[in-house]
This record gives sequence, C-alpha cells and structure tokens, in this order.
Amino acid sequence: MRLEEANERALAEPKAPPTEPPTEGQLKEILEAARLAPSAYNVQPWQFRVLDSSIRKEEVAEAFSIPKAPDDGPAWILCLMDRNRMLPVADPLGTETYIALGALVLNVRVAAAAQGLACRVVGPFESRNPPWRPRTISFAVNLDPYFVFIIGQGGQADFSADPRPAVYRLNTFQSQPKKAGPSPKPESAMDALECVRLRRVDREALGRGDSWAEDSVRILSAGRRALEAHGAAEVELLLVEDDEKTVELTGLQEKAWRKAMTDRHRLAEISVWLRFSRDEWKKRRDGELVRHFGLGPLKGLIAKLGLSSGLAPLGLRFGAGRLFIQKVQASPETTGAFLTTVLEDPGGRFSTDDLYRRRILTGVGACLEAIWLRATSLGASLQFQTSTMVVEEVRAEVRAALEVPETHELLSLIRMGYPVREMKYTNIRRDPKEITGQGD
Repeated sequence: MRLEEANERALAEPKAPPTEPPTEGQLKEILEAARLAPSAYNVQPWQFRVLDSSIRKEEVAEAFSIPKAPDDGPAWILCLMDRNRMLPVADPLGTETYIALGALVLNVRVAAAAQGLACRVVGPFESRNPPWRPRTISFAVNLDPYFVFIIGQGGQADFSADPRPAVYRLNTFQSQPKKAGPSPKPESAMDALECVRLRRVDREALGRGDSWAEDSVRILSAGRRALEAHGAAEVELLLVEDDEKTVELTGLQEKAWRKAMTDRHRLAEISVWLRFSRDEWKKRRDGELVRHFGLGPLKGLIAKLGLSSGLAPLGLRFGAGRLFIQKVQASPETTGAFLTTVLEDPGGRFSTDDLYRRRILTGVGACLEAIWLRATSLGASLQFQTSTMVVEEVRAEVRAALEVPETHELLSLIRMGYPVREMKYTNIRRDPKEITGQGD
C-alpha cells in the first residue's frame, strides 16, 4: 500500500474494532516498524510485550480500562517506556522521550494499515498511586506501561480519499494562518513499509526545488492529520521559508550544537547512546556520524595508519568532537525550510500537568514522524534540531526570531528540504530479541 493511503487509513476514526488476529508475518512487520522509530541520540526508550494469554490480556484490560478481546481475537502489544534510557541532562523534562514514543505509535499504525489491518491505540497510561505492576507479565522496574496496541483484521475505518487541508503559519508567528488543500497526488509514490525502513535523514545541506510549493503542502497535511488523530489538534505548525530567517535559524542551530558539545556532563551522557557493539560498527561503519561530528580528518589519519575504529562514539567520549565539529552551511540555497510546532498555553498547563504534557508531545511525535515519512516518499529529507530546544539561550533566540509570544510553548524544531547529495545513511537499532518478548 502506498504511504499516502496507508497514512489516511492509519489515522482514520475506526468504525469497528478488529476481530481477527494478524498473521505471524504481519505482526513481525509491525514490531519491526516500531523498532525503527526515531529517537533523540538513538536511545530507543522502549520495549514490547506481545500478550499471548487470556490472563495477561485480562490484567492489562483492567489496568487500561478497556474491554478484553477474545483469545482468538486481535493481537495485543504492550509498549513499555524505559526510564533508564531517558536523558536527565540532555532532556531533563523527557520531551524527546515522549516525542519518540509518539513517532513509534505512528509507525505502528501505518505498518498495520499498510497490511490491511486495523489498529487501536490506548494510552498514555495514567499514573496510579501506587503504580500498576502486573502479576502475570514480567518486566524490570525501570519499565513503565505506556501504550497498548490492539491490532487485527476485520476492523473498518471511516476515511475520505482526500486528507484534511494543512493549516499553518508562514515565516513568522505574526503571519495569518494559511489553509491549503493538497495538490494532486504525484504519479508515483513509495510503498508505506519502504518509507518506514528507508526514512531519509541528512546532516548536510538541504534545498527547496521546483516541486517544493506542492510537496510542502502534502508534507504538512500529513502532519496536521496526525496531530488531530492523536488528540493534539491545538498544536500549530509554523513553516519558515524566508531566506533571511532560514539562514538565521541555521546559525542558531550551529550555535546550539557547539554549546551542547562543550557541556561535558551532557556529552558524557549522550555518548553512551552513540556507542554500539563492535560487530555493529564493523558491519555498518560510522561514516555518517563521522561527517556529522566533523571527525573526518581524524578518521582519515587513522585510516592512513592502517587502523579501524568506531571513531564517532569514541571521539565524543574523549571530547574530540569539540575540536572537529563541522561548520554548518548557511545560505539561501543550502538551508531548506524550518518547521516548528507551537502550543498556546497562557496558563502554564503544559509545564504543570504531566498527563497533558505527555498527550501533546505524543501527538507532536506522531506529527513529526508522519511529516518525515511523507517527505521520504517525495524525495525530501528531514533533520531534527534537538539542541536548539534544550539550550535555553538558543531557544530564546529562536522564539525571538519567529516572534512567538510568551504565551506559547515552543515544542520542536526541524529542518527539511531536498538533499543535495546521494545519502547512504543506515538506521542502527537494537536487536529485536532485546526489546521484544512474550511477557515471560
């Protein structure tokens, strides 16, 4: 199934719940899509349990206040958030973790829809005192139940052939919201599961070509639909295409990255998650990270000596990245466009109500992943600007540049456009056996 149709089906309001289980192959494809979800610094803060018995389904149904399905009915997957993989220094409020979980949800829904399955999502799990700890499902104390996915055949979805129009502000927050119906569909589009596997990311220059005016609307329409489907319709999309502002934001991106790379506590924390097993580095190399962290000259020197090393994580561990950080290209031709998500929050609820915060950020994560997949299908690329959101000084400068009022919360910043080079980026993920199980 093409991505556009799969996305529409995935985010449509179900008419009826699924009644029959997926095949083993379908379930495996869905778990693989979940495993490939993006996360800041690749921490992958999740584990999964496929609930394979009546007693386990009953216990989870009671905890999440949902009706129990028959044993021969749809598959139930319990998604657990791994608190040990959160980043108290780099991400003290858990923003990036909740956004990553939202991206995971989008992947699961799209992978299910692409195979003709229905998917119901229940969560995030509301806090209890004391917290719910299951009797029949085994998992470590650092894992918190977060979502339940109920997936199967036979569910019907109410969706229209045309997605709802994108609604966004252009260039600055002072501009009037723009509504644009999507342009005619392109003649060719990528398969949905292929988009999940090959989601494009580039750390270098991005441009806006002849097709950008139409493609940007298609991309933003996918994001808007995801926000509404995940209960975060109040979040606004602010698209920045003005050449002067994109150059300014690119400069702020570099400033935030350099500040982040000189914070030794933050550096020590994130470098742990950039290290992988020796076999992974031997198999996949670390070329993309070497380019990103500006370690190319040092890598070349080591190669001349006839040595091989997973240099990016090793170099970061010892602070080499601060000496070799690559300068960001900043010109109207190389900046692409920037997109930020903004929430009106004059009462400060986002900061004080954790359940509300989780709902909003989960919706933002689903929105960003929908945008990312749609961009991939259209030959575009995306780059997260995590550092600009966590370095407070730079975050304030981004707010000022976009004229965002103090009554509004900046949630995320991404850069997107068409890549100017042929990419060979590889997504490295944990072994499936490490993050999935039957609840034993």
